[in-house]
Amino acid sequence: MKLTKLLLVLTAFGALTIASDTGALAASPQTANFNVTASVIQNCSITAGNVADGQVTITCTNGASVNIALSGGAHLAAPWNQMFSATATAPNNLLQYKLFQTAGSPPTVQWNDSPGSGSIMSITVATLSPVLYPIHGLVRAGQSAAVANNYTDTVTATVNF
Repeated sequence: MKLTKLLLVLTAFGALTIASDTGALAASPQTANFNVTASVIQNCSITAGNVADGQVTITCTNGASVNIALSGGAHLAAPWNQMFSATATAPNNLLQYKLFQTAGSPPTVQWNDSPGSGSIMSITVATLSPVLYPIHGLVRAGQSAAVANNYTDTVTATVNF
């Protein structure tokens, strides 16, 4: 008996629910609008090979304003960068050099990371394609302490955008 009363109540409720929802239904199809948004941010990547490769390569968002800087290296003795030889003995273990944006004799625009001690290249990128920027090295003449050996330095290339 209880089961019959419960079933009747559920059936009546279900019919009432269906009846009340049929007034809210509309014809097919239904449409709705929504907004699509995007934000393009300035972004850059930088790669650098050895000075023998002679370039820094950057790829940036089109229209990005960037500054490219090269540090003074791991053995800077202003105003010269210095390469180091791990196998030579002091004072014969350093070889002074500078890095330039331009070639020539003598080169004129020095790379560096401080406007007071060299040049930071400021550019506006006009393409998404990688762009190559030159690096030219010049070893200081007349370094009588330098001996025949291999010399290296680590320079950091930085792009600020």
